[in-house]
Amino acid sequence: MNGSKVHEQEDLLEALRAERTHGFWALHFKHDLEHAFRDHLAHSARETRLAMFLIVLLMLIATPWYSAHYLQEPATIATSMRLLNYVQIPTLLVGTILTWYRPLSPYVDRLCILAAISAIICILVQRSIAAPHNFDIPLEYVGVAVVSLVFVARIRFWHTFPWAIIATIAMVLNEWLYVTPPLDGYFRILAACSLIAIVCIGGYSHEYFMRQSWISNRLLQYLSAYDSMTHLLNRRSLHEEMQRIVMHSQRQNCAFAIAMLDIDYFKNYNDVYGHDKGDKVIQQIAGLLRDSARRPQDFCGRYGGEEFVIAWTDGSYQELFTLADTLRQRVEQAGIPHIASPISDYVTVSIGFYWISRDAHAAEQIPQAVDEQFPGLLGFADEQLYKAKFSGRNCVVGKQAETDASRQATVATHA
Repeated sequence: MNGSKVHEQEDLLEALRAERTHGFWALHFKHDLEHAFRDHLAHSARETRLAMFLIVLLMLIATPWYSAHYLQEPATIATSMRLLNYVQIPTLLVGTILTWYRPLSPYVDRLCILAAISAIICILVQRSIAAPHNFDIPLEYVGVAVVSLVFVARIRFWHTFPWAIIATIAMVLNEWLYVTPPLDGYFRILAACSLIAIVCIGGYSHEYFMRQSWISNRLLQYLSAYDSMTHLLNRRSLHEEMQRIVMHSQRQNCAFAIAMLDIDYFKNYNDVYGHDKGDKVIQQIAGLLRDSARRPQDFCGRYGGEEFVIAWTDGSYQELFTLADTLRQRVEQAGIPHIASPISDYVTVSIGFYWISRDAHAAEQIPQAVDEQFPGLLGFADEQLYKAKFSGRNCVVGKQAETDASRQATVATHA
């Protein structure tokens, strides 16, 4: 687990703490958390956005037919009405295609807003054209456009709210200056304004609870995947990451290594310094592990107690073995006092290292069953850890898994 994951979990905790004290009134998270929520929102709205674009497209295409046959649209304004309908089609088509192929693109949100603005403008212009001919274009369509933007397209509240206000003002001015409806027509204006106001209130509330639910679920996922003390992967997540790294090595035909690390004489440390200090030592060593597993495919986790697991990908035996020994040296160089250790004045670690070559899959050096991969490979590293402890601790003992048994080697490096 790299440092960005730790920061993300801290942001989650901070956001939940802020919600308990002040609420999500600002409807905005910090840092990468906001981007993650936006991606979630766009992904979850993909189907409804597609449905919205397609339904509006079909309605616009069918407008000439039902307007002429059922709504008795005057022929004198038919051409202008058709033109205003068809001018919206390119935006809808682009929005449909982009939503289908790239639902997380920020341009999809902009196209949804543009489609709603275009629809509102066309509705208002059509009302202005149709009013002198006593042909009514429903004013409520303006409210429907805002509803679609908030609840169907799921555009974030602060992106929708300014346009909803502008649409309301434009609607009132258009009715007053160009349509001049009869007295009872002002009730329709009031109804449309009330609908937009209700949509804004509902949109704010809807996004508030969406954010609350999303961040709570996100935190539960993290708490189930990571150790609460060290912010490293827990044992269950280590099992999943081992499956992933094995599949990655098979696809990319690259070597990888798994190492098991144990703090030397940790029970003695707790007996002398107490468990609170022992927990701080575990956290310090966890930070060193994170610094040693920064590449995208690398991972590390807490196996239990004072034992840790770390895996590196894409490197020769010597390259990855050097990483393991560098980690051992960094722990000792951290200078954490340990007067109860018979081998050093400072906290040290022993590491069992197992390297899997590119050809190890074909040679069946890796367990083939998915459920056996983690305990099997970890068992190989654990054997080397036992040898490291037997060799005097504060060392790395490694073994290569090669197709040719004669090329297997055991290497021990002492401080």
